[in-house]
Amino acid sequence: SSSAASDVYKRQNLLSGEAAAGTRRAAALQQAIELLCKLGLDESTMHASMENVPPSVQQRVSLARAILARPRLLLLDEPTAGLLPGERRAVWSLLRELRREGVTILLATEDPEEARLVCDHLVILEGGRVVAAGMPVELLVPAAGFGPDCPAPLCEPPDRANESAQPGGVTI
Repeated sequence: SSSAASDVYKRQNLLSGEAAAGTRRAAALQQAIELLCKLGLDESTMHASMENVPPSVQQRVSLARAILARPRLLLLDEPTAGLLPGERRAVWSLLRELRREGVTILLATEDPEEARLVCDHLVILEGGRVVAAGMPVELLVPAAGFGPDCPAPLCEPPDRANESAQPGGVTI
């Protein structure tokens, strides 16, 4: 037996947030399809049960649902963790599009590439304390200690991070 929540189809899941935002159903459906396409998914994926799709699809559907509500502020925690390179690029592209439309995005990531491609301003934390703040071009360079040549585990993406890294490391 499965819970009622696990039986929710993606279409219903996507549109439930949109209904709260006051958009008409036909317009919401069209927006949902467009968002899914931008995230590398197609309309047919809207008919699958959330429990029957890979985590990467669930993650992108969750992002689409949040965006369909047309937020002025979007809070994201590791939005591309576990995604394939093409899926990550699609998410980054969508986030840059949202920024151009005036959406403020607060992004927590440990991936310097993601920070460089998506962020206008960075705050780097270590042990819960701010250790640096500025623009990506200023901070994501070797001289600042946070660039591509800095020592692990500070700058390596999570999929290549040193296994012995201490918890509570740097968050960008």
